[in-house]
Amino acid sequence: MLECGNQFGYMMSVIGKAKVYHQTKDYQKALQEYLSGYKIAELIGNKMTCMRIHGELALLFQRLSNQEEARSSTLRYHRLLELMDLFCGICGEPMAEKNEQLEALPCSHFFHLKCISSYDTLETRVCPDCHKKSLKQVTL
Repeated sequence: MLECGNQFGYMMSVIGKAKVYHQTKDYQKALQEYLSGYKIAELIGNKMTCMRIHGELALLFQRLSNQEEARSSTLRYHRLLELMDLFCGICGEPMAEKNEQLEALPCSHFFHLKCISSYDTLETRVCPDCHKKSLKQVTL
């Protein structure tokens, strides 16, 4: 895949192999594959994937009883989370940790669907972040 310039596809296949090794409890091979995937993600500037790999590495290091590395990966995960500003503007919780429904307002701000639904009162769609009126909504 690298020959044709598809570094993203190669990165995803490496991460897929890491997940299989992790599930089959071959933690050393999983670690190698995650680190390879991380190098590619960093090279192509994919911060979201870097963040997710740090989350996986934290779990993996815990299983390997390497608490120092687990702590370090957790800190890197949270730094990237803050850097990308992936927090709901209403509840303040991270938006990238789980498979949750998000809502994008026309002003391009994202929120948890459950949060924006409870925030929305009196049929006025006002963005909690920029306070622009949002007449139209898109649910993801």
